[in-house]
Amino acid sequence: MFSSLQSVPFYIFSESYGGKMAAAISLKLTEAIAQGMLKCNFAGVALGDSWISPLDSVMTWGPYLYSTSLLDDVGLADVSRAVAAVKDAVEQQQFHKATELWSVTETVVEQNTNGVNFYNILTQEPAETVAASAGQDFLSLLTRRHIRPLHSQSLSELMNGPIRKKLGIVPQNVTWGGQAEEVFSNMAADFMKPVVDIVDQLLTGGVNVTIYNGQLDLIVDTMGKTDFQLSTKIFRMRNGS
Repeated sequence: MFSSLQSVPFYIFSESYGGKMAAAISLKLTEAIAQGMLKCNFAGVALGDSWISPLDSVMTWGPYLYSTSLLDDVGLADVSRAVAAVKDAVEQQQFHKATELWSVTETVVEQNTNGVNFYNILTQEPAETVAASAGQDFLSLLTRRHIRPLHSQSLSELMNGPIRKKLGIVPQNVTWGGQAEEVFSNMAADFMKPVVDIVDQLLTGGVNVTIYNGQLDLIVDTMGKTDFQLSTKIFRMRNGS
């Protein structure tokens, strides 16, 4: 339909859980191009603070918070025990259980750091917000921590106002963000699955993969991202290990 665009360099950018999905989409795209099903000048993919290797990220939460003095020795021990349970579940491929235990680990982190903000460790969650969440199930806790902060009133007004009007194709019964909690719930068994093998396939296939990270994010901290990169096949090949 737009043959004039087939030679234009095409990049895929995404972050957080979207970065995990972007890796999978990129692999499918390269396969379609190789099979002649699609004409596209795929120039590369950029993965920002991406949830590529969940276990590598979670296993560094304790050391990262400890190194920034947000955890003391007792707190580090508490978080380490919670992380060990997540690790066991992932290694046994009990991924839904791993997601639930991941939420438990976040609760342990909050209790030992006076409610550190998972997206900016220099800030804290209001004490009343944390206290009001006591006794909630793990999906409700994950929604409070990871969905609601991204759905600010100003962003909702923008997406459901001017952007909706500009697109002109959004059905009346659909609102931006309206499906977020349902999607999160249905993805619980997929959440803790790694996609390191997919990134490996992209790298060995010659795809330009850019991985970048922020310095204040706890969910996908830089320490965990470094551990993930060390585990990739292409890194081991280049370093003779």
